[in-house]
Amino acid sequence: MRADRQRGSATVEFVGVGALVTVCALGILQVGVIAHVSAVLTDSAIAGAAYAALADSSLEAGAQHALELAKAGIAADLVDDVTATRTSVAQKPVAAVTIRYRSPTFGPWFPTVTSTATGRAFLEIP
Repeated sequence: MRADRQRGSATVEFVGVGALVTVCALGILQVGVIAHVSAVLTDSAIAGAAYAALADSSLEAGAQHALELAKAGIAADLVDDVTATRTSVAQKPVAAVTIRYRSPTFGPWFPTVTSTATGRAFLEIP
């Protein structure tokens, strides 16, 4: 009699556990996508700042270099703006490249979050 009452319970348990495991796996995948986008754009900003800091380069060339690297590493429409400025750290000149970008929150169908990535490099003095 006991076996009759539990008939089909394995199917219900499989669906419930399967849905939970699927949601957890997709959440972990999305965290990985966000971390990847952030890492690629931070590296692009650092490389752009290093390029702008070269003695025979300019801030605009550094910003363009960062934009090219960013578009090669992630979807081009996620990058909003790339700016390069000259600042100073401890009275030493520094090139800073800032990339404003949108990061997907829950896949491509949902709204995005705007973030920034900044890279800095000391300017070479000829």
